[in-house]
Amino acid sequence: MERVTGIPWQVEVVIDGFLYWLATDRIITSDDGFMYYNLIISFDMISEEFREVNLPNSLAHQSDYKLSISKLRESLVVLERGEEATSVWMMEDGVPKSFTKLFTFNVNATFMVEIEEQKAFEAYIQARIAMDGGFRSCNIIISFDNTSEEFSQVNLPRSLTQLDLSMSKLRESLVVLERIGVLSNPTFAVWMMEDGAFTRLFTVNVNTPNASVKGFRKSGAPIVELVEPEYDHTLLIVYEPYSKHIDNLRD
Repeated sequence: MERVTGIPWQVEVVIDGFLYWLATDRIITSDDGFMYYNLIISFDMISEEFREVNLPNSLAHQSDYKLSISKLRESLVVLERGEEATSVWMMEDGVPKSFTKLFTFNVNATFMVEIEEQKAFEAYIQARIAMDGGFRSCNIIISFDNTSEEFSQVNLPRSLTQLDLSMSKLRESLVVLERIGVLSNPTFAVWMMEDGAFTRLFTVNVNTPNASVKGFRKSGAPIVELVEPEYDHTLLIVYEPYSKHIDNLRD
């Protein structure tokens, strides 16, 4: 693990007692130069052991900013973003380097959230598409039905198509997080999709720089990560949206 040189900002993926992160590694070449490649780091929460998961060569040597990881059908998947399309690769039976390309869709996707409703799985894919000859872009969300294997576009409110968004889920419903304000003091508006329509539930404001919403408790209260770069310290808190009370989750 000491060779791993970087783990991007993205949230870890949790599957069947394992945590997964996308990482980059550096090796010394024969001419004393350096070569970087991508891999996945896993952490077994029972044995508390770290392991490396090797990617296929085409993903290992791809630019790291074009890759992200997510979960589909309780399996780890890698999203490989191209200029105009995104491919989804699934790791088979937890076997390192055994990845299969499931499908490719014609948008540049950034994130995926899976929702389970009555054992029917649906993946929601966040993306941005170019408009007006590429001078402007907008947010879209694409739904992929795992049963019918069909794609469809989710209708976002017009007010959300041009904003800084991320996705999560709450009680097996899709949630869109709208970032409001500057990075030094962000506020997040929480929108939930029900019956195909989005409703704004509440806002999250912890009055702290570098805050981000990482998920939700069963009660619906958001879990917020607070980062203090100068101290290399991260704190997770639970924010009660109506009382605005804050509880520490862990250090």
